[in-house]
Amino acid sequence: MQEYFDKDCALCGEKMKDGDDIAVCPHCGTPVHRACWKGRCPNEERHAEGYDWDKDNSGSEEKEERKEPSDLCSVCGMPVDDRPVYCPDCGEPMHMACFLKARECPNKANHDGSYYDEENLRNDDGSPKIFINSYDSFADRVIKHPIKDKDTGEPLTCFGVTQTELVHFLGKEYLSTPRYMGIFIRMAMTGKKAFFNLWAGLLTPYYQYYQKMIGPATILLLANVILGIPQLMFQMKYYANATTGNEMLLDAHLAGIINVLSFVMLIIQILLAFFGDYLYMRWTVNKILTLREKYKDLPEAEYYGILERKGNPKWYYTLVGLGFTLAAYYVLSLFLM
Repeated sequence: MQEYFDKDCALCGEKMKDGDDIAVCPHCGTPVHRACWKGRCPNEERHAEGYDWDKDNSGSEEKEERKEPSDLCSVCGMPVDDRPVYCPDCGEPMHMACFLKARECPNKANHDGSYYDEENLRNDDGSPKIFINSYDSFADRVIKHPIKDKDTGEPLTCFGVTQTELVHFLGKEYLSTPRYMGIFIRMAMTGKKAFFNLWAGLLTPYYQYYQKMIGPATILLLANVILGIPQLMFQMKYYANATTGNEMLLDAHLAGIINVLSFVMLIIQILLAFFGDYLYMRWTVNKILTLREKYKDLPEAEYYGILERKGNPKWYYTLVGLGFTLAAYYVLSLFLM
């Protein structure tokens, strides 16, 4: 098969040399090293369009040198140039289309290592570089194979709280769980406290109510209401005068107070945007440690069930926060009349 010498193997990308054992696809003529052959042609997806390797590689003009891909799909062997997906057990890269066809990793028989053994399976924030599994699957795999310390090999904890406890408390089926898992572990490992979360500041205190942080959320709500009293007073007087046809102007003293308090509230929102995740982490850790001590004699399954009931975010808690806000403003309006 001298006609294939010095051609690139479509699977490993290396040049084929004299003496190499070469296999050729019977459908399109694509040559590969026999040792690289995985039972499927790397150009199988192009067979339907009548792809012919010989025609595609004919001619004396040199083709533009192929850019080396960062990954080769472990299913079809072709370069994965755009957003590969990875097996969560071993990190094998695949095209999304190939994964949807295969529905499993071709290296499944060798899945005997930890989910997070390899550094390239983690993003900078500690979250998994995985796109092919649901978040429910992510949670199950973290429980089975927790993130381990690279030096000691021991599972990492978040100030004494295990990753299994965190997953159950944060919610096994919630989209935010992978993000918070990565951030909480990184906070515990590095001591870093500031992570930007726009919604924690912009939607305060209702974002905190959603996370079931009733105590901190109520304190933030009261702060919001108290800081808004001057504005409420002006609005009530304005509407009272509007009904009588009298014009009311905002005096400079009250305007100054309103501006200062609005600035204070803005500062609080900015701080929560940067430190809201840290507040949530400390609250989560304290809550879990309290529940662990309280229910230490319960079977493990029942304990994890309690963590899920106490911790999983709920949207109707946000409605409770809105109800508290309306009630607080109603009482204030009666008092200020």
